[in-house]
Amino acid sequence: MRTIFLASALSCALCGPAIAAGQVSCTVDDETAKMALESGLAQAGQRFFDFRGGLALKPAGVPEKLRTMRFDKTNLAQSWLDGRDLRIKVYTEAGRGDAFVSAEIIVTAKAAKRGSGAYRGSYTVAFSRKTAPDASKDAEQPLSGAISCSTR
Repeated sequence: MRTIFLASALSCALCGPAIAAGQVSCTVDDETAKMALESGLAQAGQRFFDFRGGLALKPAGVPEKLRTMRFDKTNLAQSWLDGRDLRIKVYTEAGRGDAFVSAEIIVTAKAAKRGSGAYRGSYTVAFSRKTAPDASKDAEQPLSGAISCSTR
């Protein structure tokens, strides 16, 4: 009797609500940038986890410290996947004083076809740098292009 009770209790403990997990990934390789972003998705896309990625900017005017970047969860400023809309905002900075540079990457995409898991949209990379000890940050011309994302 005691064995049946323990087996029943254990079975009920394992019968909690299921949390769906998936993955989102975005890639681009054009004349401006080569980028890959990936994240796990929990609770039907409501929460990104284990975010990571990398970006290589190709134009000559990009600050050297931002030419190649790696990202992790500390760089993920905002993210959401809500119905047909996917948004990712990444922020990174490097250097100090008059060598300070920062970059903000924004991905905006919409589902290509409901239920397909494919998203199409655009990315923008805005960066700024401080060029002199007493100068404020100078914003550079943003870079942008098309991006493809997928969920599964």
